[in-house]
Amino acid sequence: GEYIKQRRTELGFPLKKVALHLDIDTSTLGKIEREERNLSENLLSPLAEILETKQKNILINIILQK
Repeated sequence: GEYIKQRRTELGFPLKKVALHLDIDTSTLGKIEREERNLSENLLSPLAEILETKQKNILINIILQK
């Protein structure tokens, strides 16, 4: 969650822009960033794309935060 938020803010993307790219509600993305909700597998690829990172970087950071 924290890695996703960090990358999003580094790129200057508002929560709404990333949520629209993922075709999810802004509040859902906020919950993922706050680790109140798990990232679903089908969001991994488009999330990596918009955050200009590799899918494995997102997964590694999710694992390390647990």
